[in-house]
Amino acid sequence: MAEQKLHFVLVPFVAQGHIIPTLDLARLLADRGVLVTLATTPVNLSRNQAFVSRVKKSGLPSVSLLYRGIGETLYRDGADAEALLLHLRRTSPPPCCIIADFCNPWLRHVARELGVPRFDFYSIPCFYLLCEHNLMHHKVYEGVGGDDVPVVVPDLPVRIEVTMAQAPGIFPPPGWKWMRDEVSEAGSSSHGTLVNTFASLEPGYISFYEKVKGKKVWAVGPASLCNKLATDAANRGDKPVINEEKCLTWLDSMELGSVLYISFGTLVRYPLAQLVELGLGLEASGRPIIWVIKARELQSAVEEWLAEGFEERTRDRILIIRGWAPQVTILSHPSIGGFLTHCGWNSSLEGITAGVPMLTWPGFADQFLNERFLVDVLRVGVPCGMKRPFWDETVIRGDVKVKREDIKKVVERLMDDGIEAHELRNRATELKKMARSAIDVGGSSEESLTQLINEVSLLAKKQTISATEIQQEKD
Repeated sequence: MAEQKLHFVLVPFVAQGHIIPTLDLARLLADRGVLVTLATTPVNLSRNQAFVSRVKKSGLPSVSLLYRGIGETLYRDGADAEALLLHLRRTSPPPCCIIADFCNPWLRHVARELGVPRFDFYSIPCFYLLCEHNLMHHKVYEGVGGDDVPVVVPDLPVRIEVTMAQAPGIFPPPGWKWMRDEVSEAGSSSHGTLVNTFASLEPGYISFYEKVKGKKVWAVGPASLCNKLATDAANRGDKPVINEEKCLTWLDSMELGSVLYISFGTLVRYPLAQLVELGLGLEASGRPIIWVIKARELQSAVEEWLAEGFEERTRDRILIIRGWAPQVTILSHPSIGGFLTHCGWNSSLEGITAGVPMLTWPGFADQFLNERFLVDVLRVGVPCGMKRPFWDETVIRGDVKVKREDIKKVVERLMDDGIEAHELRNRATELKKMARSAIDVGGSSEESLTQLINEVSLLAKKQTISATEIQQEKD
């Protein structure tokens, strides 16, 4: 093994918000000469076909793709572990570690069978991980009179308030207790943790989280900055529904820093009433806007409302993208001056690396605490006013959570020439520089990745020596 290349196996969870940063991490490792096997599903492979094509053209033969036999749903019965084991036992050189998405706790069985170390990969920040740990460890929600009552997250360097409705944990009981237990057990047996973040973005939170978990944390982000070429950035994830040149031509026609970009990620689905309310608030703001409406929201009623006059009234300043958009390319354009985001960590990091201040509109899971991080800690966000998660039952009822007049006010607050807006933009510019420095040669994340590779190399050598000694004793 000492004379062979290191072989890392990466297994993302079956959702775009998880697979995209794992693909970026695979590219970062491959750029360092590491052999990488990325195990995913046929569906996810098709959604990220552009990545596969780029790998084939990149001159990086060190990335291979395994996409057969890995289930499309949460693992519970062992089939995924058996399929992956069958493949990995036949690979040469053999794997020297597994990097497992934290939502794939079943991979602990695979790593144990192969006799290799396993690392958990989190596409959420250490700030969230520490907050969730502290809330659960101190049992803060016990005795609180309702899930909308604010509580203070203990043991943080800043005052952060949240409600149980907003932050019940990634896998809240009772329905997800089995998954929470699985993830907890897997975490206790992992060799360490990789997080898509960087040291100067959350220095105290990384070290605090290391201390409470008793595990080494490697901050290796922003992983998206592995995409050095504009074409690579444009083709991350699914195939864009808009021609890149058309999008850039539209942006080129706008004044610098004048455009608000809006995207709510891939999962949360908003009802017609809330989309209408958002649209009318955007129209009243008078600002140029790119508004991404995902495919699962484009019901006939939505299209009818757009056709009834909204698109015609706003066609000179609002560009609607129906489906997947080249988000990194858009955010990087100098005409973009703000980003209305659902606070998913991938999108939040992409806003940070682009140096764009944000309007925060969280939906569920880690997003409300991510909002607090953007607004209260990093000071690059303005909240839109979301107080409760936006689940599918809310969609069925057609509830409106944020009113048009409030939308107009926060858009103006972020995009005007006032003192607050200038401070937000200046802070966003600072964070952009910090992010770029982290991933450059000699930067904290580049060094962290080096340390990870060295750690795996050392473990592989020890394993080889141990295996040799055992064989010698047998002989």
